[in-house]
Amino acid sequence: MIPVDPKPFQKINKTVLWTVLFVLICLCGYSYFFNIESASRDSVVNLTKETASLRAEESESSQIKNQLSSTDAQRLVLVSYFVDAGNPVPFEETIEGYGTQTNTKVLFQGLSVNKNPNRLDVSFGIDGNFVNIYRFLALLESAPYELSINNLDLQTADPSNIDPTSKTPRAPSSWHANVSLSIYSVGGIQ
Repeated sequence: MIPVDPKPFQKINKTVLWTVLFVLICLCGYSYFFNIESASRDSVVNLTKETASLRAEESESSQIKNQLSSTDAQRLVLVSYFVDAGNPVPFEETIEGYGTQTNTKVLFQGLSVNKNPNRLDVSFGIDGNFVNIYRFLALLESAPYELSINNLDLQTADPSNIDPTSKTPRAPSSWHANVSLSIYSVGGIQ
């Protein structure tokens, strides 16, 4: 029998063992780096989707802002159709402006806010000639507010100017009207 040297098998066993161990270490390293790369890829995909979503929201927000800014003029007109119960001065200035347009004098006598139903009760006096007061009332009637005239008392301010015995009576030159109205297009009532 030929003597067999056990050392070469030991060398081969060691080599195979180290090779298997090296392959296992390489596989574990590959698996570890593959998992890291896969997680990074998933993270990048999620970030890309989130970025696209944020861009879409930003675009939508920009479009809404553009639409709102394009309707600013219309919104201001719409707001002008309502009287702010907390600040009725612009409404009073509008009514006084009607007086200026029609060459009449407007003097506010009272203003009260009612909550049920929401309305603003206003009373004022108008001084001027009959034609101008009539023009004022026509402007008031066509005002952009939802209103109703509760009471209108129109009388001549100078009754001595009327001569009942004259064949051609002269119209009085000065008239006075007391107007009481309710405005229903009111905002700002708490």
